[in-house]
Amino acid sequence: MIKLYLPDGFENHEEIQNIYDRLANKIYDQQGPDKITYTYQGEQGSFDSPASIKRFLLAKDFYDYQIGQNFGFIRDLMQLRGNVKLFHVIHATSKSEAVRAFCRKYREPDYQELYKCLREYEELRISEFRERNLHQELSDYQRICSGFDYGQLKNKDRHEILNRMDIPVCPYCNMNYTTSFGADDGERNTADIDHFYLKSEYPEYALCLFNFVPACPVCNQKIKGTKSMTRETHVYPHQEGFEGKSHFQVRNLLDILLGACEHAEIELKSQKDDCRVKHSMEDFKLNERYKVFAYVAEELIEKAQIYNDVYAESLSQTLRGLTDKTSVKYAIFGAMLSEEEYGKLSLGKLKQDILRQLRVFD
Repeated sequence: MIKLYLPDGFENHEEIQNIYDRLANKIYDQQGPDKITYTYQGEQGSFDSPASIKRFLLAKDFYDYQIGQNFGFIRDLMQLRGNVKLFHVIHATSKSEAVRAFCRKYREPDYQELYKCLREYEELRISEFRERNLHQELSDYQRICSGFDYGQLKNKDRHEILNRMDIPVCPYCNMNYTTSFGADDGERNTADIDHFYLKSEYPEYALCLFNFVPACPVCNQKIKGTKSMTRETHVYPHQEGFEGKSHFQVRNLLDILLGACEHAEIELKSQKDDCRVKHSMEDFKLNERYKVFAYVAEELIEKAQIYNDVYAESLSQTLRGLTDKTSVKYAIFGAMLSEEEYGKLSLGKLKQDILRQLRVFD
């Protein structure tokens, strides 16, 4: 997982501003006279102008907006297991930790009206309640879903956003390049827009610019799919990456150096007891996917043995322009790069971490 280093102020680019002006105006017109409400930083407000909607859609802390008075309650209720009876939710009698967590979060004294409405359906299971669309009677759930519908973003707008983000390698896997290419209807991009907060679970965030992650189709469609993610459960690449939290290493490096084996065993290892790192590693199957790149580590190990300090110093004296052994090593291995720099290269983190383990530049 690599942190996203977007161009400075990219959200203020004229094309991005135009896209979100159109979206904000459309959402404003759709909501009608009864304005959608929200809570942000402890204060309540409503989307009473296109400007207020646009401010939310472009906010870097969009996840701090609680949209609709009861929307969070309804959404979290619908995400509980379908076989749970509403009776056990209403009376807090379930043994399920997920249901208990829901009851702690949404205490009945604070949501009396909603619990009162639910009592009419307490013999139903959540799956039945959901299938009959009864949850729409409890809030403006459907209005929020349709108001912030991702389908309102045009295909050309999606490519424009991806191109303005200018992220050449998938930040989730740091393997696959994502590139732009020409087309009759404008510049396109091979990346997918992944919703970090799933639009199926968090439809209110479906159009938020900083909920978009430019991901390769493998990570987005084949690996992540419908896995639920939040900033509390996974590393959120708009704010941080794996740097300082996990690193690649060759587990059997000593055996290779001693000639006891030939093939490297690569492991992405967490440096800290951080469940977000663990979940991100597991859900994108990074250790399994990186096994195929053992040859990259083996090549670096071989080069490190060949171009040792003595040989590098000797080369610096015979090759024009290479003034010292460090210059020789930079020419052979590439320089030690920052996360922002190696994140733009396929397998950049793997190579940098192995070079650190080999202490090539010490």
